[in-house]
Formats: sequence, C-alpha cells, structure tokens
Amino acid sequence: FRLRPDQCEMLGRIERALGEFNGALVVDAPGTGKTVLALATARARAPTLVVAPATLGDQWVAMAARAGLPITFHSYERLSRGE
Repeated sequence: FRLRPDQCEMLGRIERALGEFNGALVVDAPGTGKTVLALATARARAPTLVVAPATLGDQWVAMAARAGLPITFHSYERLSRGE
C-alpha cells in the first residue's frame, strides 16, 4: 500500500498517541482508509489481533494478506458469545 499524504499525517498522530496513551482511536468516515492505517500501524507491532464486526472479517483478512501482514481476526459477535 502507498499511504496518501493525509494518511501519513494521521499515522504520525496515531504513533504519538500510542506512545503517550498506549492507544489510539480513529473515527473517520467510511472510505477514508482506516483499515490501511490500522495495518500500517500494526506492521511494527506483530502479532496483530483485529476485533471488528463479523461482516468485515473477509475484508480484514484480504487486506492483511494483500499487505503481507498476518493477523488473527475475531468478531464482536464471537466475543459477545464468550468464544
């Protein structure tokens, strides 16, 4: 993936938040590249666990494979059932 300039800026903000607060929350509109940002952030922090709605599972697995980043995916729904 090649990050856009706005995504590079956001990645820097995420990295600073992780350093200062040990976490970051990105709340942007659909289609702004949150998945790509998360994968770029995760690249330096393997292993990576992704927790998201089940409907996004295939998308996450495909994007991670495309980025060459192994992930483990669990859905909110599975976690809510205690799995």
